[in-house]
Amino acid sequence: MKILTFNNSEKHQPKIEKIKKYGTYQKFWFDFENNRTTSKEDYLYFIKKIYPQAYYTFNGHKGVKKNLLFFHVYWQLPFYLIGKNIAPVDNIMHIVNETVLKIFQEKNIEKKYTYIADVIYYSFFTPVRIENFKKPKIVIKNT
Repeated sequence: MKILTFNNSEKHQPKIEKIKKYGTYQKFWFDFENNRTTSKEDYLYFIKKIYPQAYYTFNGHKGVKKNLLFFHVYWQLPFYLIGKNIAPVDNIMHIVNETVLKIFQEKNIEKKYTYIADVIYYSFFTPVRIENFKKPKIVIKNT
């Protein structure tokens, strides 16, 4: 008889691959600006974007409210690691490509951190967003 064990990184391998494939491109993060410093409105947009998935994952508003601190810390972390004057796109790319990716790759990690990373992942790596990113862009040059 063979015993199969699944650790966190094996379970999340498809997510890890998608983050590595799409998350490193600034064009994938089309809804976050690249030409200005991050503001409070960007944080509110981030929360607005993840709220529906968080509501579903944490069973309602009380669950979201209880875990909102984690999302706030994830949003603030790049400011301390990269610098205060970073663009919103750099912030979200750091959150996904560094923090969320490391959580998915970690072998033994608490489930609450995995749930937080899942909320961020499923909020931004939607099939529609991936398909729109993969569509060829037609550029017409006026000569």
